Amino acid sequence: MVDEKAVIISKLSKLGFPVYSELPHDFEEKHLPVLWVQHVGPAARRQAINSRGIDYVDLDIDLFVSLDMWHTGAAMELAQTIRTHMHRFREGMLKVLDTGRPEPRPDFNSTIRRCGLTITVAVPA
Repeated sequence: MVDEKAVIISKLSKLGFPVYSELPHDFEEKHLPVLWVQHVGPAARRQAINSRGIDYVDLDIDLFVSLDMWHTGAAMELAQTIRTHMHRFREGMLKVLDTGRPEPRPDFNSTIRRCGLTITVAVPA
């Protein structure tokens, strides 16, 4: 079984800033920007002949940035860079099928801003 979250985190870490599967409590006190990767809902299964088929798994990629990055537009530019970085990524049996449009998301506090996108990956069932 492929650990799709670990593969995606490894790919995103090549961008040069921290990527978390679980946000530390003090993440906003550390160097921003940071990325947070999490599963979204259950996987969808597509059947195949003579195999278990393929699971389609959605993952959210949230980008946390400083207020300065947000107000200058650098946050959305970086989110678009992340989208391009993940577009049609393939490693082993994992393949990114879709990279959603980056959108602003609700903030956790008043000192940082958040935007993100959802990707769909295909992995063998």
